[in-house]
Amino acid sequence: WHGDVERQWWNQLRAGVDAGQTHDISGQLLVRYVEPMFSFSGPLQSFVEIGAGPRTELWEGQTFGMHAAFLFAQVRPRSGLSITLRARVGEQIDYANARLADQVRLQPQIDWNVNRHFLVRLRHTADRLTSQEGHEVFDAKLTDLRLTWQFNLRSFLRLTLQRQDVDRNVALYRLQSTAPTTSTLASQLLYSYKVNPQTVFFAGYSDNHIEHDLTPNLERTDR
Repeated sequence: WHGDVERQWWNQLRAGVDAGQTHDISGQLLVRYVEPMFSFSGPLQSFVEIGAGPRTELWEGQTFGMHAAFLFAQVRPRSGLSITLRARVGEQIDYANARLADQVRLQPQIDWNVNRHFLVRLRHTADRLTSQEGHEVFDAKLTDLRLTWQFNLRSFLRLTLQRQDVDRNVALYRLQSTAPTTSTLASQLLYSYKVNPQTVFFAGYSDNHIEHDLTPNLERTDR
């Protein structure tokens, strides 16, 4: 449905259903989902989509039936600035322990073209899994920062920093050697030069650090 921008706050409304299924080559069902959804577009180039539905998935020989809802929202308050939020709430497989759990996942993101050359992209993911008895399985946070300087159409320089922190309730894990906490830090500096549409050269440096119950501080693992 298209709105009258002079009389209505919304520009466009949409309703639909997304559905699909996947089988392996023997015909075994792996995934099946049906997601009715509704979306609208509004001022400031805003867009919101919500949906919910059942999902069936095979994992470690068991078939799990789940229900969850999702949200996608985006707005551009000014030129060059985009703010996005993805969210999911509902049932989810606890893959490490092969059982059904409850998930809350939030992922805000900011993309800011400061000027014609400089792009800042910041994304944070908060993912929490809780057993159906109400006990926390894990709480994970991931922050991804990317700073890109575009020299021209052919070349750019990008700095990427990724920090991940995970807290686990080891008592709920099948593998008792699971670390209760893990923190990682990854960094990368990358230069790219495009000779033509078929040829691109890359040069860069990257390293990784990790911290867990056996290391008091972040320690470099490779570079």
